[in-house]
Amino acid sequence: MKKRLLRLAGLCVGVSLWMYPTVSADAAEDDEGIRAGASGRFQPGIEIGASYDSNVYRSESNGEGDLVLRVEPHLRYILRSENADFEVYGEYHLKQYTGVAVDHQNDSVGHKDLNVYANYLAGLDLVTRPKGQFSFLFGDKLSRLSREFDNVDLPQFRYSLMDSLNNKAHIGVEGRPGTSLRIRGTFNIDLARYTGANAQGFGESSDRRLYGQAFDFYGNIEVGWKFFPKTQAMLIADFGHIMWEPDLQDSFTVAGCDESLCSMNQYDSDHWRVWLGVQGKISRKLALQGLFGYGNAYFPNSSEGVGGNLRGADGILGKVQLHWNPALTQKITIGFLRDYRFLYFSNYYITTSPYVRYRGQIAGFILPTAEFKYLYRTIAGDVDRTDHEIKARAGVDFQIRDFFSVGVDYTYWSIVASSDGSEPTFSDHMIGLTIELGY
Repeated sequence: MKKRLLRLAGLCVGVSLWMYPTVSADAAEDDEGIRAGASGRFQPGIEIGASYDSNVYRSESNGEGDLVLRVEPHLRYILRSENADFEVYGEYHLKQYTGVAVDHQNDSVGHKDLNVYANYLAGLDLVTRPKGQFSFLFGDKLSRLSREFDNVDLPQFRYSLMDSLNNKAHIGVEGRPGTSLRIRGTFNIDLARYTGANAQGFGESSDRRLYGQAFDFYGNIEVGWKFFPKTQAMLIADFGHIMWEPDLQDSFTVAGCDESLCSMNQYDSDHWRVWLGVQGKISRKLALQGLFGYGNAYFPNSSEGVGGNLRGADGILGKVQLHWNPALTQKITIGFLRDYRFLYFSNYYITTSPYVRYRGQIAGFILPTAEFKYLYRTIAGDVDRTDHEIKARAGVDFQIRDFFSVGVDYTYWSIVASSDGSEPTFSDHMIGLTIELGY
């Protein structure tokens, strides 16, 4: 049972990296929005959506569907000048399930009620003298992320495994000693605090408990050398230490659960990785990015011993992207990614993923998009599992005005755990309608 619980917790972390939106991914162009002074702009907006989810509990069989409503306001202020590039931004994500409730007396799986889920993101970034020979860098981002599903098969365990409060901060410098060379160095502190709750909502008792919190201290170095007008060589390296407090095994308990089944632990780690490659224009229609790297991660106190470390051939990394513009308004991206990430309730996971993306524009206001992604995930440590994941999405936005758009989309998502007796395995269909006002 402990293995099953750990496996499911591992899935929650892995898929969450796909599901949470960020400001940087969808931010408007700098010249859009409401002018504020000579160099500043406000970019307010709100997104309202409704979608049908065919399998809200991500169950292997007898999936239960529901209509989901969401409201996502955001606000961004940007300032671009010779002395500073400055951004401050905030997002709020409110989600409401309209029909799913659980009969706990007859529910042998241990599902929790799906109600209101509210996540948020706030942050700022500062770069002094962005076009000078020397810049000072500072940034901080605070976010709350709650996963709204858990298909745990332990009746006594009815808690959301992966509520997390995250804060990422960095401070650093960037030097540009010439027109071709750029060197950036930063020191980073990431804090993640994991909790669980029976439910969320307004005025409800959350029965929240602390699962554990981690501090990741790491340095990052980036070097870019432009050896052709539109092509540069790149070196990227990071190295650091993850420290867990408090000890998870002491902080995590479940009423009525045997200690041998439900006690867990999380392990400190030393880690590093180095990337080397090039990116730039091949022709007027083709652009290429190719990065290849190697990294290791060590968990000296892991119960798995040296078998829980990341080393050898597992440390081989790669990222390749080919961008093709067959026409000015059409873009096709073919890519491949192999990288590793740290994993809550285990040591780490390695992802190997080919993907293809399309983005276009028709008649000036019709914006179609499509994406297909296959992901092979290997989890190592206390959790030992491999997953095959497929995600396909197609949608179209109608840009009626600069500040007003309407979109529809369809997403298919499936995960198959290939290890014997592993959970979870499920498939899910999601159809959505979105209305967006603002920038």
